[in-house]
Amino acid sequence: EGRDEPLPAWDNLGEKFVQGLILLAVLALLALPLMLGGCIAGVFQRLASATRVEGLAILFGLIGIFVWLLFALYAIAYSLFVPAFVIRYAVTKEFGPALNIRAAWSVLRANIGNYVLMLIVAYVASLLSSLGTILCFIGVFLTGFWAYLVYAHLLGQYYRVYVAGSGPLPTVATV
Repeated sequence: EGRDEPLPAWDNLGEKFVQGLILLAVLALLALPLMLGGCIAGVFQRLASATRVEGLAILFGLIGIFVWLLFALYAIAYSLFVPAFVIRYAVTKEFGPALNIRAAWSVLRANIGNYVLMLIVAYVASLLSSLGTILCFIGVFLTGFWAYLVYAHLLGQYYRVYVAGSGPLPTVATV
């Protein structure tokens, strides 16, 4: 549309740091089932390898595989929903509403096609950021930071265009 969007002010850095820690807590809480599932599956796999009774080894192995598969499905859902939870927290700046699965689902389904495209572009930016290892590992910090900025920009644009209700912009190509 040709209008300038100024960057937010860089004041209250302590408050921004605390907000980042709260977001980290939200994402860690959502990842807790993945960690728990990995531990449970690991216990069953260890039991399968430690037992000398063949029937029990097969049973423990199958249970371990089933748990891995179950939590692999959760991991896929987690990776799809994390941007929606991040958007929810960025908008509300509150712990509880950020965990609202229905609100996160409404963010995701506001425009599923562009949501998936946003995830793909963020993934590509993350892959490109790994090229920073070529620059003697120093470039990783710069390119990793760049990839995170691309991710944050994509989240903000997705929210502004599709969730906040302004609809797609007619003259701007959406990503």
